[in-house]
Amino acid sequence: MKSAATTESGSSRRLKELLDRNRRSGKSGVYSVCSAHPSVIEAAFHHAIADQAIFCVESTSSQVNQEGGYTGQTPREFSVFIHSAASNAGFPPDQIVLGGDHLGPFPWRNQHASVAMEKASELVRACVLAGYKKIHLDTSMACADDPQGCPAGPARYRQTCRGPG
Repeated sequence: MKSAATTESGSSRRLKELLDRNRRSGKSGVYSVCSAHPSVIEAAFHHAIADQAIFCVESTSSQVNQEGGYTGQTPREFSVFIHSAASNAGFPPDQIVLGGDHLGPFPWRNQHASVAMEKASELVRACVLAGYKKIHLDTSMACADDPQGCPAGPARYRQTCRGPG
C-alpha cells in the first residue's frame, strides 16, 4: 500500500510547502482568481510564474456549470481551458489549483428546491471529476418553493454533499 506522501498530488504537495514557507517568513501566498477571461488568466499566470507561486483559479456556479453557465463552459471544458492557458504561458501544471466558488443552487434558484439541489449536486460532482480541488459549497439562497425569508439550512448543505440521486 502506498503512503499518503507518495500518493498526494503535486498541487497538494506545493500547498504544504507554501504553508511551511508562510509560517516561517509570512511572505508566501497563492494567486487566486475567479475569472474565465483569457486575458485575466494569462496575466495571472505570468505573475504567478514570476513569483513561482501556486495559482488557484475558480469558477462560480453561474460562470461554469454542467449546462455551460454564462461562459458556455462545463467544469471539464473550464479545466481544459485553464490547463491549455497554463501550457501556453509555460506554467507548471502541478502549481494549478482549480476551485469551485459558491457552488450551490443559485443558477437554478427559480426552480423548486428539489430540482435546484439535484442540479447543484450534479455540478459539485462534475467539478470534482474535472479535477477541482477547492470546493466552496453555498446553499444559502432560497429556491422557488422555499417560504419567503426562510434561509436554507444544514439539511440542504448535507444534500449537496451527498450528491445527485
